[in-house]
Amino acid sequence: MGAHQFGDFEPNERTHKLTFFNWWVFSIFFGTLFSDTFLVYIEDTVDWLLGYGILTLTLLMTIIAFLFGRLIYIHKPRAERPLTRMVKVLVTTTRKWNTSVPVDPNELYELSLGHYASPRKYRIDHSSFVKVSRQSHGEG
Repeated sequence: MGAHQFGDFEPNERTHKLTFFNWWVFSIFFGTLFSDTFLVYIEDTVDWLLGYGILTLTLLMTIIAFLFGRLIYIHKPRAERPLTRMVKVLVTTTRKWNTSVPVDPNELYELSLGHYASPRKYRIDHSSFVKVSRQSHGEG
């Protein structure tokens, strides 16, 4: 749900999305370090019950934060099932397998950016994938 909180078409929000994921990964690693060092020390030297109690309280706090925070989260409805989208991509790929692509990406058909600002419309940037023939490698 973290990525849904930021827009895809505003450069400022793209930066915030990257910052969000940096902090998210940092918190995962910090939690792992905390549990592997501090909590293990507490369980070994003080009491197992206290160690598990700290873990339980931490989990309870995250559940409460999630429940209160979900009221202000931005929810994006699913347009269709992910498997359906993957099958559509595979079918389109097989239909357009031998289509020639212009060298200049500006010659490709694209819709206006306003079209992609509407819900459930995503622009896929062009990749620099080049189909290589066997003759160019000297194999045939």
